[in-house]
Amino acid sequence: MRRFSSVVTLALWLSAAKRRVYAQIKCDASSQLRAASKLGATVMRPCECGRVRDWQPPDTFRRSVSASKLKCHNGYAGKYPCSGVDILSFIPVSLLVREARSNKGEIIDCWGWTDPTTKKEYAIANTTTGTSFIDITDPVNPIFVGKVRSRGASWWSDIKTYKNYAFIVSENKNHGLQVVELTQLRKYDANSKLQETAHYDGFGFAHNIVINEETGFAYVVGSNKCKGGLYIINIEKPSAPKFVGCYDEDGYTHDAQCVIYKGSDKRYNGREICFAENENTVTIVDVTDKKKMVLLSKTGYKQVGYTHQGWLTEDHDYLLFGDETDEEEYGIKTTTFVLNVKNLKDPKLIGIHRAKTDAIDHNMYVKGNYLYQANYRAGLRILSLSDVSKGELKEVGFFDVYPDDDAAKFNGAWSNYPYFDSGSILVSVIEQGVFVLSAPEINPPLIETEPLEQRVICSSHNDAASCDETDCCMWNGNSTTCEVSHCTRRCGQYTGRRECAENKLSCCLWNKTDKTCVSRRSCTACSLLRSKVRCKRDGCCEMRNGRCANKHTCVRNMNAWRENVRNGNARNENARKQNVRKRNARKRNARKRNAKKRNSKRGNARKEKNR
Repeated sequence: MRRFSSVVTLALWLSAAKRRVYAQIKCDASSQLRAASKLGATVMRPCECGRVRDWQPPDTFRRSVSASKLKCHNGYAGKYPCSGVDILSFIPVSLLVREARSNKGEIIDCWGWTDPTTKKEYAIANTTTGTSFIDITDPVNPIFVGKVRSRGASWWSDIKTYKNYAFIVSENKNHGLQVVELTQLRKYDANSKLQETAHYDGFGFAHNIVINEETGFAYVVGSNKCKGGLYIINIEKPSAPKFVGCYDEDGYTHDAQCVIYKGSDKRYNGREICFAENENTVTIVDVTDKKKMVLLSKTGYKQVGYTHQGWLTEDHDYLLFGDETDEEEYGIKTTTFVLNVKNLKDPKLIGIHRAKTDAIDHNMYVKGNYLYQANYRAGLRILSLSDVSKGELKEVGFFDVYPDDDAAKFNGAWSNYPYFDSGSILVSVIEQGVFVLSAPEINPPLIETEPLEQRVICSSHNDAASCDETDCCMWNGNSTTCEVSHCTRRCGQYTGRRECAENKLSCCLWNKTDKTCVSRRSCTACSLLRSKVRCKRDGCCEMRNGRCANKHTCVRNMNAWRENVRNGNARNENARKQNVRKRNARKRNARKRNAKKRNSKRGNARKEKNR
């Protein structure tokens, strides 16, 4: 969503008299102008009046949830409707804004960062007054680390990370770009204060920031520069951002994703392409040459309200995007559009997914074969992309943050972040705080990465029986695929030696060198047992060539798998040749039969003529 004009401050937005004005209107252009005249301000976009109209005071009395996770059972996790998604913990708005029992702070966007050295995971949450950092390495027991104050209050701000730095923008006119070095979180104690590392003031009123981590360029969108289009900054040296270019040919950009393209359109492979949501179109721009950026296409659609945000599939062949006001304006269900972008100059809308809820869609992200959506009052929604090539999406899990209803109102889940290796999923909720969730069947932990050979072995099985009989493999009924056993991944959730040794899975082993908990069934765990006695005592291991190794090693399984593949290929080739011979024989016999029939007819005709 965008902003009110600069003359309308946060305090004015929240005044009761002005909320009463908005409570009586619909968020269309004419109503906005009438309301603006009553308020003495200029309303720029429909979502702005909706945000004020639907405003609710923050739930500052809500307590945190920690020390015990709430599993989704019989359709509920605590009081929250759910399917396949558990609550690990909850951090309330009162803690994040540090202004308990006041209505001055709300939660906005969220993002995440994993320390490459310590492997600790941090949740980052934008609030109306700053940016808060939470250590969620133990997702059941989150630790509030600190907060960086913003340079002025705003209801819209955004954050992304690059090279151990956080980059924060806001729609406050004085905010510019805050740069925060995240390694300072390692040294935090109760007396520490988090500070911004650098500040860039080349723009104001920015709605969002997009970062291409492969190139080191940041794209600020919705600001007071470049007509609200792409304002491009070189951040390869994070502490010294440098302006490099502007793209404003298609006007205001609300959100975007910029990538090094690797999709099916070979003309643009290896080039930097931005997929932008520009209010009423999806606009695709080649930004490789910052001095000569090229518009590739603009794609509209029926029942357009406000083209809001989208994300590419990992193969860059499809863009999933949403419209923020079509549900309310046209009275339709929560809608997600599927755009085929295999031809960047001629994208095709191939599918429209209508959910069962009435809620407004907001921010969505793709991880693997799933789309994670934060849909305001409907909360977190997880959609399978298995049939995305057909333009079809299927909901496979959800967590409803707003149990009262799923109405098309601007309350509830703002954004989500599903990219932690631990499997933790963040959901920022405007009036409540930040949920730390898990969907173990959909987004399993990947802390302990199994060797490629083991993943190949598991993925070669196409049925549950053969999968479950194979060591280190487990059948995923949700995605109907054979994957590396969750047992081998879940050991990584134990951070202490005692927890690792006493775990209920009975398949974990403490690695003294790395101080991590690994699976006994993994291909490397047995090598940690240095003595013959310990090796022989362990039921999963055996001494081989003077070293302790897994009884069912990946190498042994891989050799067997390769032999099966070779034999299978040989059988397939023989079967193919045999089918070709049979098919040719059938064709020859058919030709002979047809020739006999023709000759017989001709003979009969001659006999009849002679008579």
